[in-house]
Amino acid sequence: MRYIAFQEDRIKKKEISAGTLRNYIKAIKLFFTMDDILVNWDKIKMGMSAVNQTSNGRIPEIKITIHIIKKNREEWSNISYY
Repeated sequence: MRYIAFQEDRIKKKEISAGTLRNYIKAIKLFFTMDDILVNWDKIKMGMSAVNQTSNGRIPEIKITIHIIKKNREEWSNISYY
């Protein structure tokens, strides 16, 4: 629990994100599972920060989509079948 509290402080300082802490916990959980160490993960997850699941992606414009399709057609048309 001290490790999680330490990482929570790092989240507050914006050194890491909440998603990074989740990944750290996943690694620890796998280690404990492989060594048959029983831990109540529900209680641990309750104390953790919520993760923002937003994407930085955007929908490609029509021009870009058409360009990608044309490029792929050119590449696939150059393949010779034996």
